[in-house]
Order: sequence, then structure tokens, then C-alpha cells
Amino acid sequence: MRTIVIRILAPCSLLALSTLVACIGSEPGSSAIDATRGPVETRPHDSGSDGGCEEPATCAPYTGTGCYWMENTSGNYCWVPASWAGSVDDCYALDSCDGGLGQSGGGCYKWADSSDGDRYPW
Repeated sequence: MRTIVIRILAPCSLLALSTLVACIGSEPGSSAIDATRGPVETRPHDSGSDGGCEEPATCAPYTGTGCYWMENTSGNYCWVPASWAGSVDDCYALDSCDGGLGQSGGGCYKWADSSDGDRYPW
């Protein structure tokens, strides 16, 4: 068992604090810390300007010209088809993020050829 002594220097006094720490083995894999660790996650990567790692795609691709809404329920903020906005005018009216009329009260909408495509100019 090891004893760790921590000294904190206060303005007019010296406070000593002792803490007993559980015995940690010197062999790799024998400490209490190693026993609680999960496996290391590995991801495919390729060399590139981003430091060599590439995140896996999290958003499903959609194709077809139409209105797309940036969903905010999954935490991934993916562009998904907005079937309730069937025209460019409807989509423009709902968009609150990039020059639209803001009738959605904060939602981001775009008219595009695909979910990952560029927005048509309003």
C-alpha cells in the first residue's frame, strides 16, 4: 500500500493531507485501473490533411430534388427530406438559417438536388 502526501500552501499555514491509495501493481494489466478499462475502439482511417483520421459517415444520403430539413433529434444534424414542404416557396418560407422567411421558428431548410448537395439560391 502506498501513502501519498499532498501539501497545499495556504497564505499563513501549511496544510498536510494524507491519502491512502489502493495498492497498484507494477505489472501491466494488474492494476485496478486496467481492470475497469474497456477495449480500445479502432476506426478505419487514411492519410490526409485532417491528421490521418476520418470519421465514419453518420448521415444517410438522400437523392432527388426537393426540400431538405436539418434534423436536430439524432444529435448528428443530418439533412433529411422535408416532405411537408413540397415546393421551393414552402421551403423558402420555412428556412430560418440561410436567408429564408423564418416561418419554422428556427429550423434550417434548403432546396437541393440531394441531402449533401448545395442549396439552391433563394
